[in-house]
Amino acid sequence: MSQAHGIRRIVLVSLNRGQIGAEGARLLGSLIVGQLWPLVLARAGLPPERRRIVNVYIDEVQDYLALPTDLEDAFSQARSLGVGFTVAHQYRRQLPPGLRSAVDTNARNKVVFGLNAEDAAEVAKQAPQLEAQDFIYLPRFAVYANLIQGGSATGWFSGRTLPPEAPVREPASLRARSASLYGRDAAAVEDELLAHHSQRTKEQGVDDGP
Repeated sequence: MSQAHGIRRIVLVSLNRGQIGAEGARLLGSLIVGQLWPLVLARAGLPPERRRIVNVYIDEVQDYLALPTDLEDAFSQARSLGVGFTVAHQYRRQLPPGLRSAVDTNARNKVVFGLNAEDAAEVAKQAPQLEAQDFIYLPRFAVYANLIQGGSATGWFSGRTLPPEAPVREPASLRARSASLYGRDAAAVEDELLAHHSQRTKEQGVDDGP
C-alpha cells in the first residue's frame, strides 16, 4: 500500500460480498482504509510542493470508513495534506450520525442523484435554491451538484451523467493480463512471509520450538 501511495499507482480492491461475505468485506475494507491513514499523516513530513494529489474512492462508505480519529478532523487533515476522499452511499440513514455530519460538513463537492422523500427533505436544507421535490423527481442519470471551483462554491446546478457504456473487453482477460504483469506465485509469497516472521522471532529472542 505504501508503494502504491508513493509511486503513483492505481489500486483497485474488490470486496465482493457474494464471494467473501458481508462481514469479510466489511473487515477487509476497514483494514485497508486503516492502513491508508498513517500514509496520509506521513505526508505532513513532505514539503507542500512534493505532495502529489492522492485520491481515495470508497463506495458503500458506511461499511468501510473506520478511521482511528474523529472523522471531521480526518477529512480536514486529509484535504490539507493533498488527499481527497470521494465517498458514495445510497441512503443517508445508512450513515451513523457522526459520519453523516462529517460528510455534510467536509465534503465540499456534492453530487446528488434522485432521493427518497426523507433524504430529499434533509438535503434540501443544504440547498436554499432547491426544494425536496427537485431531488425526488430527478430523472435517471440526472443530478444536482454543488462544486468548488477556484476556491468558491458554484451553487447548486443540474446536470446529467453518462449512462454506463457497453463493456469493450472481457473482465477475465483483463485479470489475466494484470496477473501476468504484476502477480506473484502465492507459494513464494507465503515462503517470504514465513521467513520474515521467523527472522523477527529470532531478533526478539523468542524460540519457536525445541
